[in-house]
Amino acid sequence: MEDGEGGSGSGGVVDESLAGADFYAHRRKEEQENERLLMEMLAREEEEQRGSAEGTFTCDGCHINQPLSALFFLEACQHSFCLKCLRKCILEKVEIRTCSKLTCLGCQVPISQTDIRTILNPSELDQYLRVSVEELINTNNTFIRCPNTQCNNVIERAGASSDISDSAGAGNVPLTKEAIEHRNEYRFRCRECSTEFCASCRIVPYHLGKTCLQHEDDKKQKHCRYCAVQLNAKNTAPAIPASANNPALANVCVSAECVERRNTACEKMLPCGHPCGGIRGEIECLPCLLDDCNHDSKQKTMQLGSEYCGICYVESLTDAPCIMLKCGHIFHYHCCRLKISNEWSGSRITFGFMDCALCKKQMAHDSLADVLAKPLMLYNDVKEKSLVRLKLANAENSDVIKDSTNPFYNDPAGYALYRFCFYPCYKCKKPYFGGEKQCEGGGPKEFNAHELVCTGCCDSGLGKSKCDKHGTDYIQYKCRYCCNTAMWFCFGTTHFCEPCHQKAGEIPRLPRHQLPACTCGIPHPPQGDEFALGCAQCRALSEEPTTTAPTTTTATAAATAATEPKKQRGKSKRKEKAENKEKKPKKPPSKKKKDKGEEAKQPKGAAAKGSALKRRRKVSSPKV
Repeated sequence: MEDGEGGSGSGGVVDESLAGADFYAHRRKEEQENERLLMEMLAREEEEQRGSAEGTFTCDGCHINQPLSALFFLEACQHSFCLKCLRKCILEKVEIRTCSKLTCLGCQVPISQTDIRTILNPSELDQYLRVSVEELINTNNTFIRCPNTQCNNVIERAGASSDISDSAGAGNVPLTKEAIEHRNEYRFRCRECSTEFCASCRIVPYHLGKTCLQHEDDKKQKHCRYCAVQLNAKNTAPAIPASANNPALANVCVSAECVERRNTACEKMLPCGHPCGGIRGEIECLPCLLDDCNHDSKQKTMQLGSEYCGICYVESLTDAPCIMLKCGHIFHYHCCRLKISNEWSGSRITFGFMDCALCKKQMAHDSLADVLAKPLMLYNDVKEKSLVRLKLANAENSDVIKDSTNPFYNDPAGYALYRFCFYPCYKCKKPYFGGEKQCEGGGPKEFNAHELVCTGCCDSGLGKSKCDKHGTDYIQYKCRYCCNTAMWFCFGTTHFCEPCHQKAGEIPRLPRHQLPACTCGIPHPPQGDEFALGCAQCRALSEEPTTTAPTTTTATAAATAATEPKKQRGKSKRKEKAENKEKKPKKPPSKKKKDKGEEAKQPKGAAAKGSALKRRRKVSSPKV
């Protein structure tokens, strides 16, 4: 027992000694490690002290000695790092678009905006602010950005509308309650660019009448390429026999308008896999007009397919076959033809209907040659006649044409077309001159096409509107509102003398009984109607006796004499008689008795002649 106990005790003592040895060995190891760390710390402090003395420090971020000028203390936590490390940290967050998680390198305290503005240069700061705003918009439902890449306006979401009115969607189909609620919450219209979009799925334009899920399901179905109605076996138009397997002419509904558009559409497929949006028979196809086409072969155009046609402003460009004019703008083919066919809208011939709706250059395309042929002939005819009028008016070298800031600089034809008015004769359909554009303001606002008649087709009643020898080129007219000879032709319908032309905005509105009474003694229609006096060439050459009205000067002088007080007329006659006596040459004495009877009558005739001359001087000659 003792031996066993002794053996047992001896064994226990050995185990404790071994354990104590391990403990002391472990403790010595810890002391050595602590001593090593202490020495490293002392060495680092010594190095920092030496660096401070030399103007450098060791950055806690990159552990590289840096000059003191690169040291930056953060405002929030007072940790110090070199500017290079802080800038790198910020730009890394900007690159991965997580600026909201920008914190100190040594702790989790956010870096202040003041520190960020100090650390970054202007271009880096601008990039940081853009990413921060974008992150705020994407993570906050309060703000929405316009999907138009050329706008990018930020819109603040307001409270959803509670309006659940029974409005209609596509095809005038009443909206369901679910569709109305979705519209009130997610439909937005940018105030800057008027883009209407869905704030949930970012679709442009907003899918009215459908939720986002319904819209996605609807996109998977086939739709008419022109009116977008969903196709099925009943409303799909039968294929053209000659092009039954042509995918470019597929997906069209039975609507007569859509079938007609398919019959004029191009039969080719573009390299991008989409059908051509042009017309049949073109040698060169239009570029793809689909906005979401990103194929490498897609060419850039001035307009997007989702934009409205610049002529009708009712349908987008993809809703009908289009053509690209030589100016580069794209329009519906049928809109271009309709615009040209409708011609001008007023009484005066204008040629704006031949111009591009966007750049005002004359439309030109091979498919429009037939409908442009007649207007081009009319344009050349009116232009030639306008240039003749410009020459007759001695305005070929007008300041308007010489002024480099004027739109008609070096363009006499354009200026002539702008200045002179030509109207279409209702009878012969030819253009005739009808006055200058400056007179249009005083003309009638409404016109009757039957009244637009040229001189050759004009029937002037009692007057002679055509000469057997000279035709209609030299026909003179009486003023429509008095008995003077007309010197102006305005509005394509009305002849004026100079005094009446100065009142062209007032005198046509007077009742007939208030117009001047007849003073010419020539049978003619009542004042207010047109009347031709006859051929001026024949009258000047005395080849044809014609009845004429007094000229403006004679008629005005007669009217002045008639309205002059008697006493004043007597004074003027005595004054004229005295002047005539002074101007009268002295006669030889031998003939004094012989001419006594004639001399007694001479002063009266001379006085009348002097009076007439004097009155003519007072009246200014009218402008032709």
